[in-house]
Amino acid sequence: AAPFRGLTVDPVVLHNATLFVCFLLSGLGMFAWVYFWTGCAPAATVAGMALAVHPARLADLAHPAVVAVHWIPFILLFFDRLIENGRITDAVGLALAASLQALTGAYPMLTAALLVGVYGSVRLIQQRRRLDRKRVMFLTAATLCASVFAVAVLMPYSRMQEVWALFRPRTKIYADYRELLYGGRNSLGVFM
Repeated sequence: AAPFRGLTVDPVVLHNATLFVCFLLSGLGMFAWVYFWTGCAPAATVAGMALAVHPARLADLAHPAVVAVHWIPFILLFFDRLIENGRITDAVGLALAASLQALTGAYPMLTAALLVGVYGSVRLIQQRRRLDRKRVMFLTAATLCASVFAVAVLMPYSRMQEVWALFRPRTKIYADYRELLYGGRNSLGVFM
């Protein structure tokens, strides 16, 4: 919502504007990525609409930071263009899209990292003969740039871990597995 803060401070307007832009950008990004690969505008339009108004995203409108994956298609597009063409403009686009996705929030960033990590690994293996020094340097620079923003987003989680001791080993077992079996205190039969 930060880009709209200069226009209004009304939280409802900011929320709705953010959602609108998330859906619009995701549809446009998916259109561009599919069009890059197929050259078919109807197929790209269907793909863009499918991502923009996907039911899973529409079902969680109260949490835009969870469903805000609108930069992922742009990451994939610029990644593929960088591998194909090796231009610095594609590396800048990749760095910008990945950095913006990281700034969107921790959950979308983790989604992007998993999706792009797997897809990117497969594409890099497929295109290993094309990976000259220039492409590798551009890809590394874009990854480092996005990593700086990822660390900035994840730092508060690190501080909260220290404050709340979230990841320390638990000394108490909350439920013995035998209590979940039939006849146990927490078994399914007790609740029916």
